[in-house]
Amino acid sequence: MRTAVLLAGFAGFLACLTAHILVWRRRRPKNDILSLFMIFMIAPSVLLGLYGLAGAAGWAAPGLFSFPEVGALYLLHLALSSAYIQTYPCAQAESPSLKMMLIVSRHMPQGVSESELARLFDDSKLVHSRFHDLLHTGLMVEKDGRYSLSPVAERIIRFFVVYRRILGLRFKGG
Repeated sequence: MRTAVLLAGFAGFLACLTAHILVWRRRRPKNDILSLFMIFMIAPSVLLGLYGLAGAAGWAAPGLFSFPEVGALYLLHLALSSAYIQTYPCAQAESPSLKMMLIVSRHMPQGVSESELARLFDDSKLVHSRFHDLLHTGLMVEKDGRYSLSPVAERIIRFFVVYRRILGLRFKGG
């Protein structure tokens, strides 16, 4: 495989990453995952499709990449984008472990006791932010002051229940 194919795959991913950063800096979308999917998956697919149509019509620069190279370029972009989209929820969510480490880091080098950490750690903010994320992504819906799962969320829950059973993992609480 030519180096140009690898560079083009990375360049496509970096272009999407730049678009993601610019959009989030301007105004973070309510539905993060859908927006990421649009930026990293839909837009490149449409552009690649248009490039293919232009090539078939004789409008594109001939010989830039062969058909297998375009496929390899696209697979590289999809792999990088999929990995990025999977890690995004971890980066944007308020992780309890990360929050605790940040609290401890602010009290270095002397550190904090467990009771001090419990006093400084406010987990109500974590619940509040996760709750609103579930509403904004459409996984939970409100009707008459009551919250329930959307059909998509019900399928996700069923999948994870089965998956955890296969792995022999138990649910704690809930």
